[in-house]
Amino acid sequence: ILGATMIATCESFALADKLGLDRKAMFEVVSTSSGYSWSMNAYCPAPGIGPKAPSDNDYIPGFSSDLMLKDLKLSQNAAFETKSATPMGNLAMKLYKDFVETNNGSGLDFSAILKTFEVWIIIVLLILYFIDPLILKEYDFEITYKRVI
Repeated sequence: ILGATMIATCESFALADKLGLDRKAMFEVVSTSSGYSWSMNAYCPAPGIGPKAPSDNDYIPGFSSDLMLKDLKLSQNAAFETKSATPMGNLAMKLYKDFVETNNGSGLDFSAILKTFEVWIIIVLLILYFIDPLILKEYDFEITYKRVI
């Protein structure tokens, strides 16, 4: 459950960045409404927002991404053994597997998966820019790009 809620929390920050929203303002709204969760309110993955968390300390682990991946693999093994459908757990496992094994997430706190979503935004914007630079004019590409970096 925690792996999936942390991913959803990270997605919300990445989306806020893409929309040009201030992260602190987004946190104030989301953390006091239907987005309230332990991942958002007690262990915020965005540095400098919410209570002190590993994100404020270069993602030095409280609970490592490696351990989250291990737990997600165990959950998926149990789901396989019991023939249970767990699509969210399966996707969370795949995202953490990619983060740990391919994207330098090993040894970092599990909340550092936020970096994955920040990078995806940059990649999508750069691809769009190279396909048609004019397409991004309506989205204010330069401001979004600077904010995400």
